[in-house]
Amino acid sequence: MTYRNDLRAGASTAQVEADFLAAMTLLREARERTESHATSPTGNFVSSLVIILREGLEAILVLAAMAAFLTRSGRREGLRWLHGGWIVALLLGGLTWIVSSELISISGAQREVTEGITALLSSAVLLYVGFWLHGKSRAAKWHTFIKQSMTGATRGGTWLGVGLVSFLAVYREV
Repeated sequence: MTYRNDLRAGASTAQVEADFLAAMTLLREARERTESHATSPTGNFVSSLVIILREGLEAILVLAAMAAFLTRSGRREGLRWLHGGWIVALLLGGLTWIVSSELISISGAQREVTEGITALLSSAVLLYVGFWLHGKSRAAKWHTFIKQSMTGATRGGTWLGVGLVSFLAVYREV
């Protein structure tokens, strides 16, 4: 900024050259810092593994709760839809990863904008869900709501809802 301001203000040649050299030194230092890898490959692997395990555990817990409900309610035929949902989610998640990493070029600025928009949308959804959960805060009401939702999804052979919930729980994590 100082270099640019000196150029605009018509500063002396010596001052402009000194500011230019200072700016170039800062740019070289920034390049060296961004090109260096501060973490080891082992550190990257462990960090990635922890994230994958945490996200996978979340999806597994949702699927286990759904499977337990279907089994305890005597609706084992819904397990096929439950398993189909998560299997399709894994396959589609892999395809999404390939497309996003190989076919679409995303710059750093685009990635930041995408992350910002996603964070805002996630905040809005969490705010909505928070208010919704607050309205269902009594345990008896919550238990009745879950039972009615799953019973409605399993009544009359409409298993698509079970498969869709299974799909969304896993695809979101993939």
